[in-house]
Amino acid sequence: MAGEDKNVILIDCDMRRSRVAAPGNYLGLAEYLDGTCEVADVISQDRETMLNMIAAGHSPDRAPKLLNSARMRQLVQALSKSFDVVILDTPPVLPVADTRIIAPLVDLAVVLIQWQRTPRKLANRCLSMLSHANPTDIGLVFSLVRALPGYASRRYLRGYVQE
Repeated sequence: MAGEDKNVILIDCDMRRSRVAAPGNYLGLAEYLDGTCEVADVISQDRETMLNMIAAGHSPDRAPKLLNSARMRQLVQALSKSFDVVILDTPPVLPVADTRIIAPLVDLAVVLIQWQRTPRKLANRCLSMLSHANPTDIGLVFSLVRALPGYASRRYLRGYVQE
């Protein structure tokens, strides 16, 4: 999406185990939400992909309080007006409340489920908990799915891919 005439921003909302590194940016979402800085101070852009990012920042013990703040709601609303796509990267749904706190702010929640590793019971519980948080829509993405033999063969793909 980013770099393909879409203005995209990714916000790392996982303050406990941040995976989004914003180069050269030591301030992040936590610092913005606690009022230490302004939004312009926490946005960085990857020059290669043109993806805009906000790192999580440094406040894992206060994550639920910060994510449930009026400032978080205002941030999502403001960024939705400035960007074509706003992606909130959150922690897993089951172990912490953070994702369920943020869910009402989004149009679409996408749940990543590891194929044949995530027990069906846990996946159902996750979807149930998330649906009670009232995001507009919920989508599923299965990771590490093995293709059926021959499904992605050269002969099968011939009509879809130019060589």
